[in-house]
Amino acid sequence: MKKIFSFIVMAAFVAVPMFTSCTDKEGDDTTVSGDKTELQAELAECEAILADATTADFPQEAIDEFEETLNAINSASEGELTQTVINNLLAQLSAAKDAFLAQEYGAIPSENLLLSYDFETEDNPQVSAGTLKYEAAFATGPEEVFGSNTSNPTFVDGINGGKAISFDNGSHLEIASYDYNALLKDAISISVWVKPTAIVAGNYVFSINKWNTCKLNIQNEGKPFFTVALTNGETDENGNIKSMITDADNEMAQSVKANEWTHIVVTFSRTTDVMDMYVNGALTKSWNPENGKPNLAGASWNLPEAKTPIMIGTSGPYEESSTEVTPESWESGESFNGAIDNLHVYDIALEAGQVEKLYNDELGK
Repeated sequence: MKKIFSFIVMAAFVAVPMFTSCTDKEGDDTTVSGDKTELQAELAECEAILADATTADFPQEAIDEFEETLNAINSASEGELTQTVINNLLAQLSAAKDAFLAQEYGAIPSENLLLSYDFETEDNPQVSAGTLKYEAAFATGPEEVFGSNTSNPTFVDGINGGKAISFDNGSHLEIASYDYNALLKDAISISVWVKPTAIVAGNYVFSINKWNTCKLNIQNEGKPFFTVALTNGETDENGNIKSMITDADNEMAQSVKANEWTHIVVTFSRTTDVMDMYVNGALTKSWNPENGKPNLAGASWNLPEAKTPIMIGTSGPYEESSTEVTPESWESGESFNGAIDNLHVYDIALEAGQVEKLYNDELGK
């Protein structure tokens, strides 16, 4: 936008003469100046918009470009100008304002926030602040694996001066009672801050029926790993509905680092069949049926009749585990070890501007 508007401002003077001359009866040249009232009013409005603009609401690049455009038009508007030139500048200014305002981050409607846990209170259970008031109860790791060497989740320092919840030795949160239809709609977005103590395969953050419906974890190499399971209603030879599972990471090693807070957002829309992955407010990978994930075109969610609790900090109940029954394998394959903060689940696929605003807001920028 910067180069375009710089060119247009210059073109205002190239396309038409700066002054329109006429000759009076005595042969003297006189200049007919235009009225700048409307241009000056529009400049004042744009300068007020710029003064109020922050990176919580606009990309820094957009702010910088808008400021440069205003400076250029301010400079070009000095002195006596014909009405034609003034009108050109006014049109350019209005276009610049519209282009800038179009880049404002969109707020996320409150009705689209289903689950929200900020972990600011140490209550057990934690109660969602979203439209679904689901209770997430504290739970220890399985005795079969850890014996007595486990306890409930604890609280530690979180993002922006708040609290976060910390997991180790299989501790986690369980949402035992939930409704498929209320939670799984045409789209889903999961937003969360994570601070793992180590980068290993597994590191489950959030799951609905493990990988049989939907789950988010941090894979080895520190890559966000998102799984959705869909179906087209087809059945196997035993009459069971076939599940179309899509596993995907963002193909960016070290996206998440040990002992550092990282903001992760994953989105999936069954309307567009697109899965997006964001790290610290920036889009890092977009998947669709055409670029390697054909199962994203499934017609509906795979919803097992024997559903398991929603898990925060692990994959699923111990009896559903397919890993070796040792603390080491459970921790690497099933449990999240570290801290989690500000976990949100939405029933829309968040847009890039909404993700960046969410990141900036929660970081306190």
